[in-house]
Amino acid sequence: MRFRIAVSMFFVLAATVSLAAQARTITNADLEKYRIERLTAEREYRENYAKLGMPSPTELERRCEQSRIEATKLSEKLRAEQLERERAAMENERLLTTPIPYIAPILEQSRYSPVYFGSYYRNPIRRHTRRYQQPGYFAAGLFIPTGSETRSAPMFRRGIR
Repeated sequence: MRFRIAVSMFFVLAATVSLAAQARTITNADLEKYRIERLTAEREYRENYAKLGMPSPTELERRCEQSRIEATKLSEKLRAEQLERERAAMENERLLTTPIPYIAPILEQSRYSPVYFGSYYRNPIRRHTRRYQQPGYFAAGLFIPTGSETRSAPMFRRGIR
């Protein structure tokens, strides 16, 4: 019971506040005095623009027209730049979504291959030498390099030269 009373009081209060918040209506009679003031100010300006050091109405019209033309040119320029940016973005999106054909890498002949196998073990000097292997990892069938292609040289050498 109390809940229903509280809810009904809430709706009555909300309706009262919304009715009180409505703005008063403006009529043509209210606007007439502002129109008369504007017309008298315009007439005085036309009569006294030279004394006041202001530009003439024709000069104001010319400036307004020039400003409109400049705004139109700027609008066209900005629109062209926006279209160019959108075109470049679409081209980038097309390039990113176009699949890149996979080109299988040409593999070197490994020293562990059957062709190379016999000569490797016959030469005891070469047995313990290793070529530099660039650091990296394989992912999705590709080798992803993570370091330099060449072995870095030591900063200092120990021993006799």
